[in-house]
Amino acid sequence: MPRTALIAGRARGIARAVRFLASNRAGFITGEVLTVSGGYRL
Repeated sequence: MPRTALIAGRARGIARAVRFLASNRAGFITGEVLTVSGGYRL
């Protein structure tokens, strides 16, 4: 299990996801849904 599983979401995690998606490394990502939830599901 990833070390971030089942923890409450934090602004830092959201910021990292946004930074990645805005970077050149995410150039080939299209039409995807990135869920930043710490593994929590309703």
